[in-house]
Amino acid sequence: PDLYDLVHGMAYNYAVKMKLVLKEKKKSPRLARMVSYIEDHLHEKIELADIAEHVNVSRTYASAIFKEELGITISEFIRKERMLEAKRLLRDTDMTVAAIADSLSFCSQSYFTKNFTETEGMTPLEYRRQYG
Repeated sequence: PDLYDLVHGMAYNYAVKMKLVLKEKKKSPRLARMVSYIEDHLHEKIELADIAEHVNVSRTYASAIFKEELGITISEFIRKERMLEAKRLLRDTDMTVAAIADSLSFCSQSYFTKNFTETEGMTPLEYRRQYG
């Protein structure tokens, strides 16, 4: 990515984190730390065990905190955050769909496209044509 993409990405990530900080006043400190961990590792494979270890709780308790406070599972939250990032990358970069899928730790481009289409109601390329 060129300098513009890097700066824009950093500004976007900062804005998202600030938005979450304001919302997190209503959330428990553990949930806030789990959300932060997920955001910081969005481009890596994220395991429940790593999230739980980060906040010093069991995997079961970490899952319960998420479900109770946000009403969704950890995996649903991760998928949602990855889709937000994918949409940003489709809009603001010229990365290929395959590169975006790889960057967001999807096991394949087809699995990424399937998830994206289910979530957004259009393929990644259709999204890029419409919003890019």
